[in-house]
Amino acid sequence: MTVSIAMAAKRQFSNHDETAEMMGWLLLEAGVALTLLILIVWFTLPKKNKKDDAQK
Repeated sequence: MTVSIAMAAKRQFSNHDETAEMMGWLLLEAGVALTLLILIVWFTLPKKNKKDDAQK
């Protein structure tokens, strides 16, 4: 039983580099998506007219 646990642990951590690389790509994609969302919202917000401010 101890041997199978050790083998499972070795197998799980043997792909650590691959998992870290995949996690990096996932975080990069999430960051790009968040940036795009913020930019889209920012540019679609209605702008204040300078004439409206001057009249008040």
